[in-house]
Amino acid sequence: MTRRGQPIVFFDVDETLITAKSMVSFRNWWEVCHGGDRDWLAKLLRTATGRAEQNRASYRAFAGVPGREFLAAGRRW
Repeated sequence: MTRRGQPIVFFDVDETLITAKSMVSFRNWWEVCHGGDRDWLAKLLRTATGRAEQNRASYRAFAGVPGREFLAAGRRW
């Protein structure tokens, strides 16, 4: 449950709506656009155990990003 006005992030992790892994695709795009770590996925797969931990670690990359900025990035992606 979220409070009114609190942003929510949605990823299609099982390819129900789109054929790409949306979380991976968006994060790759994000890292390229923001001059970030292009090896993030390889590092994540080496250090995080299990899918749930991998997802949490990937989502943490967006902690602190203002909702408005994140929403605009989603539209551009």
